[in-house]
Amino acid sequence: MTTIPSQSVLLFTSQIPLRWADMDAYGHVNNVQYLRLLEQSRVEWMGNSTDHPEWGENVAIVSVHLDCDFHLQISYPGVAEIQVHLVKIGRSSVTIKQVLRIVGDERVRAEGNAVLVFTNMAAGTSVPVPQTARHLFEPR
Repeated sequence: MTTIPSQSVLLFTSQIPLRWADMDAYGHVNNVQYLRLLEQSRVEWMGNSTDHPEWGENVAIVSVHLDCDFHLQISYPGVAEIQVHLVKIGRSSVTIKQVLRIVGDERVRAEGNAVLVFTNMAAGTSVPVPQTARHLFEPR
């Protein structure tokens, strides 16, 4: 059962093949790998980088909160499909929900939440969401 907020917007969907090495001794994908799949999806959504020169000097987006609810196990072979939903944009932060399914199966396997903050890495302080990053928060 998924708990995507009704006001959220689907921003991005990625498909990531599962690997044999993702499985553990119990014959299913290890829970740590779910978090790596969610991370890979976030990186793909942001354009394969967490910092972009057009955001400003020393500005990057960092994760300040991550969680994951595991609903159903998954196993190799398969392709994970991860949706990134925008929940909220704040002054310097963005809250997203990620939903993980297996291609060809509509059941939700896991859900993750993340709060990402635009940060001046040199100063160690948050900065307002750059205007040049706003395209990330529009459906693709």
